[in-house]
Amino acid sequence: MSISCLDVSHENKPGNRLNCTKAGSFRCCVTDLIFDVNAPVALIYYFDSWSQNLNAEHRKQWEIVGPLLNIQADPEEAVAAVHFPHFLCLEGKGCSEIYLAHFGEKGMSLEKPDSVGPYHVELKNLTSCPCGAVLKKSRFEGKIKSHAVILLYREHRIRPTKFHFYLLPNDSSLKQAVNERELQYHKVQNPSQTMQPLIIGSHFVLKSTPGLFTYPKKEKLQFKYPPTDRRIQYFELYLEFMEDVLELVLLEDNTNDLVWKAFIKKEELMYSHFHPMID
Repeated sequence: MSISCLDVSHENKPGNRLNCTKAGSFRCCVTDLIFDVNAPVALIYYFDSWSQNLNAEHRKQWEIVGPLLNIQADPEEAVAAVHFPHFLCLEGKGCSEIYLAHFGEKGMSLEKPDSVGPYHVELKNLTSCPCGAVLKKSRFEGKIKSHAVILLYREHRIRPTKFHFYLLPNDSSLKQAVNERELQYHKVQNPSQTMQPLIIGSHFVLKSTPGLFTYPKKEKLQFKYPPTDRRIQYFELYLEFMEDVLELVLLEDNTNDLVWKAFIKKEELMYSHFHPMID
C-alpha cells in the first residue's frame, strides 16, 4: 500500500510521520521506504547525512548506494521489517556485497540484509540509529551500475533563460535536497530516469541546439554520489533566445552513447514542465 506521510520536524530536521492503525505493508511515497508491520505503530523517520556519518576512510572501501535514513518506531517490536531503497542496477541478479551501514555511539557497524531485491534491501531487526545501503567497492573494479535521474530547473526571469541541470543517482534524499535548494527556480521536469543505468564515476557531455551556453565551461559532468548535500554538481545553462523547440542530449563521454534526451517546447516552459523523449 502506497502512503503519503505528514511532514514533521524532528531534532531540527525535516521528516515524516506515519501512524499505522493495523497490520500490513506500507510504502512511503517521499522516501520510498517500505514498512512491514504486525500491529499498530507510530513511525517517525527522516533523511540523515552520509557526509556527517561515513568518514573519508570508510568511503574508500564502501560505495553509497541509497539514502541514509533514521527511523523511530513506537512500539519498535510492531515493525516486522523495513525495506531500505537502493539505486543499484542488479540486472536481475542478487548481490552478496550489499550491506546495511548503521551509525551509533561506537561508530559504523555493518549488517547483511535479510534479502536483496531490485530496488530495496530488507532488514528485519529495526534499529533507531541512522541506516542505509552500501556496497563493497573492491569486487567491482569501478563498474558499479546505477539507476540515474535528470533534474532540470529554470530561473523565473524571462531573458536570458537560465537552467540548472542535474545528473544524479536515483536517490530520494538527493532529489529532496535539490528541490529545497532550487526553491527560487521553476521545476521544468519531474525526475526522469536515463535510458540505461550509468556507471558510477563515468563522465557525460551535454549537447543542445545552438544558442545554449554552459557555465562553468567544462564540457564533462561526472556521475557520482555528491560529497555533501551542499556540493551537488550541476550544469548552469544560459539561453539568450528561445526558439520553438530546445533539444537537450546527454552522451557518455568515452563511447558517445546516447543516455538521455528531451525536447522543450517554448509554450511548455510557461507551465514549467516537459516530457523526456526516449527512442
